[in-house]
Amino acid sequence: MTGCAHLYSHFRLPSAILKRLFRGDQGTEESIISRNDSLWSEFVGLASAVAYLHESSHTAHRDIKPSNVLVYVDERTGALDMKLTDFGLSIGLGDASTWQEGSADQRSALVYDAPEVRSIYLTSKEGKKQLVPTPKQLLSYDVWKLGCVLTELSFFIVGGSEGVTRFRESIVTEHHNVVTDSFGDLRPTGPHFDDGERVKPQVLDSVQGLAQESHYVDQIQSILCAMLGESSTRPTARVVAQDLDKVTVTPHPKFRHCRLVQMARIESTNS
Repeated sequence: MTGCAHLYSHFRLPSAILKRLFRGDQGTEESIISRNDSLWSEFVGLASAVAYLHESSHTAHRDIKPSNVLVYVDERTGALDMKLTDFGLSIGLGDASTWQEGSADQRSALVYDAPEVRSIYLTSKEGKKQLVPTPKQLLSYDVWKLGCVLTELSFFIVGGSEGVTRFRESIVTEHHNVVTDSFGDLRPTGPHFDDGERVKPQVLDSVQGLAQESHYVDQIQSILCAMLGESSTRPTARVVAQDLDKVTVTPHPKFRHCRLVQMARIESTNS
């Protein structure tokens, strides 16, 4: 694969956080976008990191979202690294029977949740008995979330934070003058990718439009759509990583011949 994914328990200070880049409130946006060759390469890295969690660690992350993706700039090569962080909501697949929905932290991630997960949350709010997801379902939830993040990242690479804003505005839906991207007592930080049952057609239309502007998006459009498909048909994170790795993109020298996913502990040097 052309991307490297690293999982760490301690991190040095990142150059940027993906959420802040999407909002345009970090001064590094222009320098980040100028390295778009290595940004595209990070799609494989993020997907392979999730695949490593699923297959080697037998763990579902459950909280994949832009605020949990850190961006680093290699001062020597200028290449970018994206690191997936915050495993506070992760769960071992053997512990799936202890899965619970509804904590404050979990609710903060509902914008990127798959429609079937949100349905579980609403069921619990109504006092109905929850259906405990299977390990396979937990992994498919992660793939949906990753699909949301990679979709927004595509709009960022092509159009910067303004591109992300336009995309988010384009998928907000209304019914009888009521915005449908809110529910219960929650205040989402962005519009949902789904209508409560499946991915919104506005999302697919926006991705199709972006594919006309970007050769890379044109190649990964079917992959993104599959990740945002029905739970039973979503590809595994490993298949996503393999499919992304087949896409033609000029690799940054840093990523050539690199197929490593590594978990390491970095001890803080601060006293």
